[in-house]
Amino acid sequence: MLSTCQKAKAMHKAEILKIVMSSPVLEVARETGFEPTELMKFYLDLENLMKSHIPYGEIGEKFRFLLTLTTDDAKVELNIFNKDVFVPAIQAGILDKGNILLVNSSGKVIKQIEGSFINDYVQAAEFSRDKQLIVFFIEYRTLHLIVNGTPKYYIYDILEYSHPGVTTPKTLSAREYRQLIDRHFREAVHGEKGVKYWRNKGDRILLDNPESIFQAPLWFYLDQYIIDGTPDKEPTISGTANKSDIRITDWTNKTRYIIEIKCLGRTFLDSPEKADEWANTGLSQINLYLSEEDKSCSAGTLVLYDGRKVDKDINWDTNIKCHPKYDNKPKRFYLESESASVKAKKIVSQLKKKSRE
Repeated sequence: MLSTCQKAKAMHKAEILKIVMSSPVLEVARETGFEPTELMKFYLDLENLMKSHIPYGEIGEKFRFLLTLTTDDAKVELNIFNKDVFVPAIQAGILDKGNILLVNSSGKVIKQIEGSFINDYVQAAEFSRDKQLIVFFIEYRTLHLIVNGTPKYYIYDILEYSHPGVTTPKTLSAREYRQLIDRHFREAVHGEKGVKYWRNKGDRILLDNPESIFQAPLWFYLDQYIIDGTPDKEPTISGTANKSDIRITDWTNKTRYIIEIKCLGRTFLDSPEKADEWANTGLSQINLYLSEEDKSCSAGTLVLYDGRKVDKDINWDTNIKCHPKYDNKPKRFYLESESASVKAKKIVSQLKKKSRE
């Protein structure tokens, strides 16, 4: 049995390991060959800029741009890390000309692509994939790091962010991942607080490829708040060609938890609505993954983000034989599309109708 002191030391080592292993900069540097210290300095300077020097009340609506990294250098006046120059430039409308900036690791703006605009995360990922680039997409207080179209890091609110592996009142153990999934929805998904998913709220039309839109933010959130484990995105299952959406490796209990994500609803006005059949497909998938990961996996959970027009339960296929380790309480989160003001008007209207009856 470990003593209290030994447990504390083990947890401290886990925190240090978590900080090192979860660094997005190290992963990106390994994949791209970019100099790690330069990339780390750029990232920390960007984080400091967003946390300490941006007057969001004054320029928040204009603070949306994409940065692509280069090793080029030049004598230029505009440096994004010089708040006394960059903030006034935004106030003067520099990003109205084009919000794609080519910068080096020192923050110098080598080139501005005029007439080109990136308006959301999906477009940023497409731009990164098409150009085979490292990009940082900033939208208000949200930060995305994308490499060759693949999301590597996501912070939904930089002002509330703390580094992964640092113990805070919000950190939990890996085995409590279901609580974190719930909390992520409340804090970063519900009402599009951090994750943007509606193409058209009125018609309840979701953005393209909605599963990937929800997957990356959930993975980043788990990575930030799990203290004794590592979440992996799209890991290969036991050497097969199959990939789960998220797999959490619990260092303490030496086990794994699998998360499969499905999104219900429509992505186009005239497209069929994904509903029961799609949810049951997710159930079949997670049963398959659990069979392949049987020896090391402790549980599998299905997470549904429900954008259907009607908020109703899933009609589960009773012919699907569930794996013993499948968590038979899938998470279903209904995506609200009505604003508080619209809801309030409906409530008032209903009250008036009742009073007249």
